[in-house]
Amino acid sequence: MIRRKNKKREDELEDGFAMIEVQQETEISRLEKFVTRMSYIDLSYATQNFSQHNIIGHGQMGIMYRATLANGWCLTVKRLHDYQQFEEQFISKLKTLARFRHDNLIPILGFAIELKERLLVYKYVSNGNLFDWLHSAEDKKKILEWPLRMKIVVGLARGLAWLHHRNRFRLAHLNINSKSVLLDKNFEPKLSNFGRARISSPIEIELWESSF
Repeated sequence: MIRRKNKKREDELEDGFAMIEVQQETEISRLEKFVTRMSYIDLSYATQNFSQHNIIGHGQMGIMYRATLANGWCLTVKRLHDYQQFEEQFISKLKTLARFRHDNLIPILGFAIELKERLLVYKYVSNGNLFDWLHSAEDKKKILEWPLRMKIVVGLARGLAWLHHRNRFRLAHLNINSKSVLLDKNFEPKLSNFGRARISSPIEIELWESSF
């Protein structure tokens, strides 16, 4: 009797997991209208099979790699640590960055899924993050003069103002720090790391979900 109950519970759990996977795949299919689904094999090749030499950063969700395509273009590829643990955040990031486009937000270019692998693909930002520039006392080449600091502050404020007031869906980032601010070759700031971002009101959440 106990064995039958345990078997029934196991079957129910398996059915539940299968249903979740179907729902997630449906969401991802909808997102393909907004973000390009890329080849995992091509991205693996572009990072030299995720070589340590191409690592450009570490985050809570995964490791960032520099990827060089056959045409010479450079991309940033984030490889998630654990697809099950971060699946919800993976989909959340795709939803957010697919619809939010601004000069001071990091643009997402695509994503890839291969079995247990989850990859997010961004534009490559050559000057790294603000944290490294602010805490580089030993590297005299990394000195931010005050005009550049003001440029970064103004650009970041412009991006946040757009998220909070000028976009159709007001978004709260919820995780702003100097490591979340990336700098391009002209030191224009790009806000990144939207894993915890949330739409600000319940009504807007309903409209947001129905827009996909």
